Amino acid sequence: MSAVLGADMHALARDASALLAWMCVDLQMRSRELGVDRVLFMTREGLLFKAYFERFWAAPAAAPAAELLRVSRLSTFAASLHDQGAAGLDRLFTQYPQAGWPQLLASLGEPLPAPPSPPGGAGPVLGRAIGADPALAAWLADVAARKHAEVAAYLQAQHADAMRAQRVLVVDIGWRGTIQDNLALAFPQLQWEGVYVGLYPYMNPQPANVRKHGLLFDSSNADRMPGGNLMPIEYLFHQALGTVAGYRGGEAHTLAAAGEEDAFSAAFQAAVLEDAPHRAAEWAGQPGDATLAAWRQASLAFWSGCQQMPLALFQALCRYAHEETFGLGQVVNMAAAMSPRAALRSLVSSRERALFLQYVGALPLALRHEAGLGWWLRGWLQLRHLRSRGRT
Repeated sequence: MSAVLGADMHALARDASALLAWMCVDLQMRSRELGVDRVLFMTREGLLFKAYFERFWAAPAAAPAAELLRVSRLSTFAASLHDQGAAGLDRLFTQYPQAGWPQLLASLGEPLPAPPSPPGGAGPVLGRAIGADPALAAWLADVAARKHAEVAAYLQAQHADAMRAQRVLVVDIGWRGTIQDNLALAFPQLQWEGVYVGLYPYMNPQPANVRKHGLLFDSSNADRMPGGNLMPIEYLFHQALGTVAGYRGGEAHTLAAAGEEDAFSAAFQAAVLEDAPHRAAEWAGQPGDATLAAWRQASLAFWSGCQQMPLALFQALCRYAHEETFGLGQVVNMAAAMSPRAALRSLVSSRERALFLQYVGALPLALRHEAGLGWWLRGWLQLRHLRSRGRT
């Protein structure tokens, strides 16, 4: 047992292993149904998913081939505008209505051709201004064409077999599957199938060539939408790698890593991977609905445990540098985003306010009793607790 984690986190790791075992079986069944011979795991959580998949299906003939798809919202968004032009910017501004010109430039990736003089406004107002200005619209079309060619060259160089098929099966952590949407809009001749840990309600219309499936929860089924936040699971499954910013000569290039190698999440992932042969043996001994039902219950226990958030997990999460170059144009440090200074800034900036409420709102109320949390956050959680009990 790792000294870094403790007994409660080791128990969570075993439940997390059940979730990934469930994913492995689902992917095998889904690949057969779709007639595809490979699965593309999206970075960065895909590094862990792929490693677990290969341990679970130790016999290569038992499952489809596993490939690492090096993509991000940042590296694929501009390419998705290839056919839509400025109208496609609404997909960014629906999620980030306060995004202005600097945030838009950051979200289009780099390098960019020299932009024209920036228009005013933010969000949908900015999008309409770009669409109405011929010079800006032409510049955006040039950006989209360049980025589309770069993504296409990468896919052809690294995933040619998958691209020759009519269907592509991708895997990621979840949220809303924006990267899959980007790829589907950029390459509409392909059907893009996605499997995720969980999917929240979509903020934009879904492309016609997209299908998505959430294991733990799915926006298409309101009865399977649990309360809580995917961020603790994203942290536990993440790899300390830079976000893919774009492609050059068929190779992905990345930004500098947002954070340093994290011993806590690394130890958690090692414990999850160590359990993979045990889950594979369970499936080999009893393949069928009973095993899948037991794994689903363990997966829900993992979700619940992450939402209750042991103090050790919270403290590790506070060291997490969350990559938000797409949309916000910055890297967000969790502790800084929830600090008293951030709260003061939120009084005068709607963008800072949204960020502050997003991160503080993800904390479980039970942490208000933890002395190690610090007076500021305990006080904030106590106010939330009183509000939840109907007090003003």
